[in-house]
Amino acid sequence: MRIARELLSLDNENEGRHLSDARDLIRFLDARVNVVLDMCVGRRSSSSSEHKLVLCLQWDEKWSLFQCMKHAMGDWVSDLVSLVGGEMTYYVDDEHKGFFHPDTIISSIITPNPATPIIKLILIIKHPHWNLQQMHDHVLCDKRFDNLLQVATTSPLSLHLVVAHGPRFLSRPSPFLIVESLETLCEILHPESQPFGHEGSLWCTVE
Repeated sequence: MRIARELLSLDNENEGRHLSDARDLIRFLDARVNVVLDMCVGRRSSSSSEHKLVLCLQWDEKWSLFQCMKHAMGDWVSDLVSLVGGEMTYYVDDEHKGFFHPDTIISSIITPNPATPIIKLILIIKHPHWNLQQMHDHVLCDKRFDNLLQVATTSPLSLHLVVAHGPRFLSRPSPFLIVESLETLCEILHPESQPFGHEGSLWCTVE
């Protein structure tokens, strides 16, 4: 927000420069978005063999519970997932405002569906002082995740667990938020595609 305010400042002396900088930034971000969209053109069809089911869950360390991204962030996340050829799914528990224990999700996601053979379960871990490696290790070491990890390794479905850096993925207040989140989703859903350099910093596979 600070950057946006600076770029769009209406100070008379610097108005022309600020507007020019803002236009340059918008063109730069548009170009990055278009690269992702061009790569995913053939993957956004519902009949595409690359179509993947995506479930984004945000881990709340304070309450030791998950929260579905529909409750945490709103429907705009599903729009980003659709842009890269994924299909957003939700675990909804309105009674508890979307919060639930890790074990609760297992019966919901392990439902064989030949139309969506690949499930990408993105665990968004938010901690102000952890780096991505610490978030990954937390998932592996915390016994509350044991059953979920076991299902991921033994399920007949192709279930992929991914840890995402919560403070920098889908929640960072920056002009680059949507662009970097879109690039990250593309890397997660289509590992065979061009990397954007976010693996290892914004996300990693749980292994």
